[in-house]
Amino acid sequence: MPMFDLRALALAGAGCLALAAPAHGQRIQELAEAESAFPEPFSRITGLRELSDGRVLIADQLERHISILDFAAGTTDEIGRRGGGPGEYETPGALLPLPGDHTLLVDMGNMRLTRITPEGEFDKESWPMMGATGTLIRPTGTDAEGRLYYSSAGIRISRGGAAAPPPSDSAPVIRWDPVADVTDTVGTFYSPSPAGGGGISLRRGSGGVAVSGMVYRPFPSQDTWVATPDGGVAVVRSTEYGVTWYRNGVATPGPLTDYDRIRVTDAEKEAWADRQANSSATFVAVGGRGGGGGGTFEIPRPDLDEVEFPDYKPPFPSNAVRATPDGRVWVMRHQSHRDERRALFDVFDARGERVTQVRLPEGRRLVGFGDGVLYALVTDEDDLQWLERYRL
Repeated sequence: MPMFDLRALALAGAGCLALAAPAHGQRIQELAEAESAFPEPFSRITGLRELSDGRVLIADQLERHISILDFAAGTTDEIGRRGGGPGEYETPGALLPLPGDHTLLVDMGNMRLTRITPEGEFDKESWPMMGATGTLIRPTGTDAEGRLYYSSAGIRISRGGAAAPPPSDSAPVIRWDPVADVTDTVGTFYSPSPAGGGGISLRRGSGGVAVSGMVYRPFPSQDTWVATPDGGVAVVRSTEYGVTWYRNGVATPGPLTDYDRIRVTDAEKEAWADRQANSSATFVAVGGRGGGGGGTFEIPRPDLDEVEFPDYKPPFPSNAVRATPDGRVWVMRHQSHRDERRALFDVFDARGERVTQVRLPEGRRLVGFGDGVLYALVTDEDDLQWLERYRL
């Protein structure tokens, strides 16, 4: 990506945006200082949802707790407890908005979806994540009517030692109304199965969990998607970069979006391998009647001679898309390894047109949006995460 002369304009106050040099005819908005930062650190935030009064609900998967944060007071209130009964959770994950300021908790440890009230109480009613046909229901989005959106792309579940069927290159986006128990397909996207398989194989035994079959697929080119509060689904295409909107069964492609192609040089390969060596992965093993287990394991540094790389990075990484409460779509872009410490996002409107680009401060990772605000994490040298809020 070309380097720009980033001479920021003078800032009138914290949290505002400065304009940088143009990119493809647009100016990059440089996110400036945080409006506020929460005074206590976290271990691994896997879910965040802003409530209507400005409080923030977060899920910390490593600490295994859910808390309500008050940024103004700097206080945290842990809710629920660990376990498998009512008002309990095992592996807290995504926190998705529901009508009436309720929140949906995705609990992979208990393999269930639980509703949380605005007061932080857990409803007795919950829904299993494993459907009657063996389909895993793991929602990543909701809409204003309380419908859930998910896809099983890339997920292969075997039972009784039988091999799971191979996935298709074309994957559906499923919408499920849990109250009426009605499902329908609302979009499709490209999610190829790499030749020869890929991923990680886990085997449980008396000695614990053994990790084998580690196959790396760096910089995969595949579509991604996100649901918006109005019931739309935005599919971000990887081969011809752009956004296709699905609404009421109709697909409306937006214009193609230009981008700088990043060649995968030896330096890019080394940087990618370094990231793998400094990371860990969390898994959940599904057992009978919705039970299971899980754990975390360290990822070894790959032998680059055994890894197949593409010639160029695709326009965006996997799972790099989020939606704001007002329905705009943010897509994180692939950059040169020299620039990736400052995440760059393309922002698309309801017509699928890129309206701006936003760059985060160094070392920040986007974790969610609220009413006119963005939440980001920065990790310190002790691997503790600090939560910041930025005004957009």
